[in-house]
Amino acid sequence: MKKRPLFVFAGQSNMMGAAVYPATDVFEHKNSFEYKQKPRFAGCQTGEFTRKSHPCGEFIYTNEAMPLAYSKKMMDAHGNSYLNKYSENTYFCPAMANLKSDAEKTTQPFDNFSESDFQHGASLAPLLVREWERLGQSCAYTHITKGGVSISHFFSNEMAAQYENRIAEYNAEHNTTLSPNTRHTPLCNGAALAFDSKVCDFFTDAKLKFPDEDTSLRALIWCQGENDALYGDEYQNYKYKLEVLWEHSKKLGFTHFFFVRIGFWEELDTREIMRAQEDFCAGHKDAHMLTRAMSFMPYNGMDESKFYALAPEDEYRNCRDSYHGFDNLHINQKGFHSIANHAIKSLKAVLLDNTEPTIEEEIVKF
Repeated sequence: MKKRPLFVFAGQSNMMGAAVYPATDVFEHKNSFEYKQKPRFAGCQTGEFTRKSHPCGEFIYTNEAMPLAYSKKMMDAHGNSYLNKYSENTYFCPAMANLKSDAEKTTQPFDNFSESDFQHGASLAPLLVREWERLGQSCAYTHITKGGVSISHFFSNEMAAQYENRIAEYNAEHNTTLSPNTRHTPLCNGAALAFDSKVCDFFTDAKLKFPDEDTSLRALIWCQGENDALYGDEYQNYKYKLEVLWEHSKKLGFTHFFFVRIGFWEELDTREIMRAQEDFCAGHKDAHMLTRAMSFMPYNGMDESKFYALAPEDEYRNCRDSYHGFDNLHINQKGFHSIANHAIKSLKAVLLDNTEPTIEEEIVKF
């Protein structure tokens, strides 16, 4: 039976895209499909599978915003909502770009965009899938991200309680006073339920879409953690959160946990999150680091001597739009190409060759 792995790309802004320039690398996959859940909200029995690489992802609205977003008064002729303020009104969103004027080096706030008028952003998901197809493989994938969120955005109240219990157990065992850091918002529990809903619908609908293929390999591809560093998470905080997230994810049916290690965001503390991700992978046979490439991409004006033991190679430069005169540190399309080229080698090693991935030589100054 032909194998068709299912990939879920999840995380925050750098997995979402969020660069200045709209995606120019637009193409159709040969035999791989992105899953959109939206038709189910309109009463369809299944979601939609599309070969188009962009737009990647979709607006998943909060419980409060959904009735307004899907009212006929708020929809254009294509059924897309005019409702904006994505950070307030959505649990998850697609890859977006926010260029306003290239000549003046200005951008538009992401919150100004709606489902009907946003600019499609460059994203890792379709580029990595394209590399997967170049290996003669096919897959189905979905994109579940939100800019500016901590890992706790993906936590239900039950998961948050499990994390807090682990911190308490750690303190009792080590005689320490480590404080739990959940950074909960009113969206968190709802976002967790929305994530579970889309994942389960994706897995269910993939079985219906590909009845003669093996869809049992189900990988979570994770790129998240910059905000946790900004919020003050230490190594142990974030590592325990990963433990809780993965235990929950396996209950949903995931078989593999893959990491795209995060990049720096003006914070040396980001190293604590990187270290937690590395050690988590080292301690779990079903978790693997795909690439460190994002961590090697400096931003314009960065004091590299504080962050790196060796200067980043030319490949990793100009991979953020701050190099092009914008106040935006997100990874751009050039950077996503580099990340995909590195990550595909590790994905091939684990899923096709049944070996451990060979990761880039470390240059971060820990």
